[in-house]
Amino acid sequence: MNAALIPITEINIHIREICKIVENALPAYRSLFLQYANQFGYVSSPQAMYLAPIDTVILDLSFSDARGYYLLFHEVAHGIDDKEGGALNLLSWELNRSGQYLTDVLKEDVRDGIRRMVTPGFSDVEQVVTAIMTEDPSILSGQSRVEYNKILQSMNNCIMLGRPQNCRSPNQPAPDQASKIEAQVISDIYGALTGGLIEGAYHHDEFYWDVVGIVHDMPSMEFFASYFAQQIMGDPNAISYTCQWLGNGCIYAGQLVNEMAR
Repeated sequence: MNAALIPITEINIHIREICKIVENALPAYRSLFLQYANQFGYVSSPQAMYLAPIDTVILDLSFSDARGYYLLFHEVAHGIDDKEGGALNLLSWELNRSGQYLTDVLKEDVRDGIRRMVTPGFSDVEQVVTAIMTEDPSILSGQSRVEYNKILQSMNNCIMLGRPQNCRSPNQPAPDQASKIEAQVISDIYGALTGGLIEGAYHHDEFYWDVVGIVHDMPSMEFFASYFAQQIMGDPNAISYTCQWLGNGCIYAGQLVNEMAR
């Protein structure tokens, strides 16, 4: 191991808390973490990432809050995916059963989320959903264009900031985003799959999705890592909110974890 790297067992200021979190995690998540965590080196740096070529988790190891632990488990999950051979797209068991990759499932979840925000009685639902998913409002006119704008306002000022599901007013003041960790996964994935039309304060930038995404299926990878981190942290509010808006993705990711842990 490179001298700049340290094993997870030497992250001394956090190891007891890491052990406590992992001990209380669901068996499949605990098993995968314990199987792989010691295979990676860990380097302290302000920017969090996993570097596959050198099996290294990078993040600020001086963290002192739940967000830091979340990032640690998130980046380890990227490493697990890499070690499993890009399991999100190469595991064939689920693909063969359903004909869908995880990103396909996430796209349908996003479409369903948009449909749930449509005004009751509005008729051109699918046209508006298509306009948002394809980032092309030019196909809309009249009331459909009004509905399109209203949905974007409602979702960006409500759902993507962790407000209650029935919040529809774009005029309410935005909450403290730092206290809304539970909204960050849906903000990131909805942003990725709508070209940034629907997203909150937390999201990867366009370069990440469009350039890096040419080589890797980034929405699948990011959702898997985020969901893994939420599950191993055992945060019921975060898990519930993520699965409220990406429900089929949660089921799919959970099945993948169980398959990997066998």
